[in-house]
Amino acid sequence: MSPDEIALTRRKYQDEGFIVCPEPLLPSDVVEGAVAGMDALRDGKYDTGIPPRPSSWSPGDDPNSLCKIEMPQIASNAIMELVSHPSLGAKAAEITGAEAVQVWWVQLLYKPPTEAGQQVRTHVGWHQDYNYWSIWEDDSELFTAWVALSDVAPDCGPMNFVVGSHSGACPRKVTSFRRITMPCATLSAPSRIKSGKRCLPFCRRAAPAFTRS
Repeated sequence: MSPDEIALTRRKYQDEGFIVCPEPLLPSDVVEGAVAGMDALRDGKYDTGIPPRPSSWSPGDDPNSLCKIEMPQIASNAIMELVSHPSLGAKAAEITGAEAVQVWWVQLLYKPPTEAGQQVRTHVGWHQDYNYWSIWEDDSELFTAWVALSDVAPDCGPMNFVVGSHSGACPRKVTSFRRITMPCATLSAPSRIKSGKRCLPFCRRAAPAFTRS
């Protein structure tokens, strides 16, 4: 991007609380490798010989429920390649203006498809990630990056953002997102997100934007 485009993108990020990169940032082979790595983790296969951190979902659990795996990159070389890809750090620094970017935590979410008429069991309600970052001080400069490993259409449970919600007060003790409703919110949800794209909910001396998926 040109200097003017970077400045406009940073302003949009600061004002709205998130940004969706318009083009995939990662090579297709890196994304495909990470998908294969995800499938291996779900089968309990760890090519590094190290299991992920304790997670709410483990191999053998209900395959039709929301799968959440903590720190998957320590168990999968392919996922580590994606997480540490130079283009991700470069784009994050370009958008945020950071001089350096460091990965603190990684979480893998897999949402199995739900057939018409079935009860949805993979919905993630409104929340701010900041509520789960209690070890960090309030003025810490943090952000969340969401990378799609598959194309996400409107009927696939895409991530939604509440525009500008990062600038309001963050209810530090609210960690049950199912208790939060947004009756008057201005929502934003990309019509379709291609695999390899990245969304950055903002958290720089403020609460990150409210999101749901």
